[in-house]
Amino acid sequence: MNLIPYETLTINTSLHPEEALHKLQAVIEPKRIFRWWLSAHKPYEGVINGDQFTVSRILGYRNSFKPIIHGKIQHEINGCSIRITLSLDRLVILIMAIWFGLVFISFLSFLVNFIGSATPEGKWQPNVVPSALISIGMLAFGYGLMMGGFIFEAAKSKAFFRKLFKQC
Repeated sequence: MNLIPYETLTINTSLHPEEALHKLQAVIEPKRIFRWWLSAHKPYEGVINGDQFTVSRILGYRNSFKPIIHGKIQHEINGCSIRITLSLDRLVILIMAIWFGLVFISFLSFLVNFIGSATPEGKWQPNVVPSALISIGMLAFGYGLMMGGFIFEAAKSKAFFRKLFKQC
């Protein structure tokens, strides 16, 4: 299991690479900054450069953890293969790394405080434990939010591309 959400997928199809590219072009539109007033749109936005593409699903809601999809169409003997990589946006990875780092440092400071709080009689200060548990809860919540948001959207995208390039 990866700590950072990342998945790969290879779809083998009997389609010729040009046919696969045309199917891909039919479902991808250019990226737009403002899109909320447009009701009719394609399911994905991004760019296609030759036999490679970088896209993301157009959502009707906000999900910072949606996968960025990088793909490459490769010619094979009996058609082509489409190699797809789903990963988080680099900015999201950076922000989450900073957030996890700060929460982890907070947890370590509570832990050091807890260890250093023992009295000569061997009693611990009770107020340090809830603070450390809050840090652990924040780590678990952030990780669950990140993985849940990514996995939910990745499953939809993988199913979509499998259906798009199904065997003919």
